[in-house]
Amino acid sequence: MCLAGDAAVTSARLPDSLSYYYYTPMRNYFVGSLCVLGVFLLLHDVGVRADRWITRVAGASMLCVAFCPAAPPVPRVTTAEDAVGSLHFAFAVIAFAALGVMTWRFGQAGSDGPGSPAPPWGATVFYRACAGLLLGFAAMSGLANLLPGPVQNATLAIFDFEALSIITFGVSWFVKGTDVESAVRASAALVRGLRLGARDPAAPGEIPP
Repeated sequence: MCLAGDAAVTSARLPDSLSYYYYTPMRNYFVGSLCVLGVFLLLHDVGVRADRWITRVAGASMLCVAFCPAAPPVPRVTTAEDAVGSLHFAFAVIAFAALGVMTWRFGQAGSDGPGSPAPPWGATVFYRACAGLLLGFAAMSGLANLLPGPVQNATLAIFDFEALSIITFGVSWFVKGTDVESAVRASAALVRGLRLGARDPAAPGEIPP
């Protein structure tokens, strides 16, 4: 949304980092999107306690990222801007780490609730691959901060790796949601079948199938 909106209202190049959307006309949409995601993760009901806390850490970190903006992309920043920018970076690291752990745990037993079986082998490999990619992209975006300024401006490496991390998490979340929805439909069908069986008992002397 920020990408499309910024392109619609300005002809300026893409920011070097997603965090720099705070200093574009899309500031309110950027902060609002982070707040929506943060609140959603905080309120998302996860049956397993460990997953619940990981999700809450991710949500709280997202809110802190929203309200602690990165240092502005100018040659000189104030001491306060630098301090808040450091907090922004720290909370972003925590948020990406928590999202990576969440994605990894999608492939474990209990991820659909206490006592639920582990996903199929292929799904487990998929979720763990997504977790590895997400954390790898996040690490590369951090390392890209060490590149010289001209290289960062020419490649947009930070922006690209941050975007890839978020896209990877979104894909894994979508796939996981599809799996959970299928499991819920299957369970509902089983319950309906049991209820219909209870309402239609076998005739006297007839051996039920």
